[in-house]
Amino acid sequence: MNTLLGKWVKSLPGNFIISNLPIIIALILLASTPVYILQSENEIANQNAGYAFYFLIVGILWKVIQYILKNYSHKDNKPME
Repeated sequence: MNTLLGKWVKSLPGNFIISNLPIIIALILLASTPVYILQSENEIANQNAGYAFYFLIVGILWKVIQYILKNYSHKDNKPME
């Protein structure tokens, strides 16, 4: 990972997992939605909520795939009985 993104990821705190990024983006979008509602920008608020939903779906699917791959790789490393 010698790219700019790779260097940025390596500079993050040790507990940060890159698959959390879509979930964090979704939370930011959801937090900004009431601001648009208060400004009577309902169309933008609806778009924000829709984007947040899709980012949550991507984040959850990413987590599920990581979980499955992690468990699958651990099964291969167990000694045979």
